[in-house]
Amino acid sequence: MIAFALLRTLSVPSETAACFHCGLPVPDRVPYSTVIDAIARPMCCAGCAAVAQTIADAGLSDYYRTRQSTPGRQDLPDGVLADLEIYDTPRCRNRSSANYPMMGARHL
Repeated sequence: MIAFALLRTLSVPSETAACFHCGLPVPDRVPYSTVIDAIARPMCCAGCAAVAQTIADAGLSDYYRTRQSTPGRQDLPDGVLADLEIYDTPRCRNRSSANYPMMGARHL
């Protein structure tokens, strides 16, 4: 089961906290962390938290111990955002948000 640990105490300033998964700075008041090797590791976003949790749940935490560097941010190939704009319509958002009533269309 995939579960996220939320960081409720954000005492580490963002300029010193780096995302354990990608290495980018963790913005102030971001509530994401993932428990890896029995330690809650800070995450910059829900995406990194989900990927890190999946890696840990699959028993692949050695990835974090053996990696040489963090992956960092990857730029999207040219044209990808334009291709995805077809899904950014009220009809599509409303259809997608029907499965997530607590979020509503404005969050998708």
